[in-house]
Amino acid sequence: LRLQANQMLPWPGKRERMARVAERESEVAGARERAVLLDAVTLARRLYYGLYLNMEARRVNREQRAIADTLVDVVTGRLASGMAMHHDVLKMQTEASMLDDDLAMLEAERREMAAMLNALRDLDAAEPVGEPLPAWTPEVPLDATALVPRALEQRPEVQQMVAMAEARRAMAEVARREVYPDLMLGAFYDVRSGDEDMVGGMLTVSVPLWLARKQRIDIAVADLGASAADRDRLAMEAMVRAEVEQALARISRVERRSEILETELLDRAQQTFDAALAAFPAGNTNVLEILDALRVVSQRRLSQTTLRVERELALVDLSRALGEKGEVGQ
Repeated sequence: LRLQANQMLPWPGKRERMARVAERESEVAGARERAVLLDAVTLARRLYYGLYLNMEARRVNREQRAIADTLVDVVTGRLASGMAMHHDVLKMQTEASMLDDDLAMLEAERREMAAMLNALRDLDAAEPVGEPLPAWTPEVPLDATALVPRALEQRPEVQQMVAMAEARRAMAEVARREVYPDLMLGAFYDVRSGDEDMVGGMLTVSVPLWLARKQRIDIAVADLGASAADRDRLAMEAMVRAEVEQALARISRVERRSEILETELLDRAQQTFDAALAAFPAGNTNVLEILDALRVVSQRRLSQTTLRVERELALVDLSRALGEKGEVGQ
């Protein structure tokens, strides 16, 4: 009976570099996990604002429907007194039917977004989702010269590329040390029947064969992998810079459009509709003019909410470009 124990002793320096490879690969996996989490948070925030915009669109639709019903009653009364034409009633009824069709599409879109949000939360697709509350981000100074370095430092994709390049370089160092032999240290204990037991030790040296070919190929492959990872990192950094600049440009554009809409277009549209509605009982305007004015007011009101949501979505994309889960500046 023999009891034996062996221990591999790599050439000095091999173990440390192999540990470095494992550490860097662990960092790569961690960066990938953070990127997936950021993507999930970003999608959830986009769905939230999508639900809010959908809620506002349904509210505007219901307001339009109520006005359309009132106009149908008014036109019907005028038709009975000979002050309106039958086709005026048909136009108003057609407008009401179109609003009902729009509402059905909005409700279907809401169900789709709610189901996706439940999937992100690992809930049943049919789980009820309440109406979102308005959550507008206050204006904060945004400077690309400060945000770009912040993004390059925090983005998990950049961190992943850096760790991957370091792992490849560590692999190249391991490959360069494969030319040196490894040692195997062992000890044994023999139990011999009818004779004295024996204790001994042994030292084995593994000599790398085909030295000139295999090791050179391994080193070249590892060096090429490190170079490729460095190029991928540079490409990712360029993409991060572009994403930050694009998000900032969208925020600036939306804020300017919101200012124009709120100070000029919305008030004018409301005044035009109020004037047309006031002139209708006296016969100084027709149904088509009222419908057109109603559509413009509804579009302007919804555009106001849409621009607010677009700003929040641009800020969400900016947070993702910075590698952050919360609002910019938090």
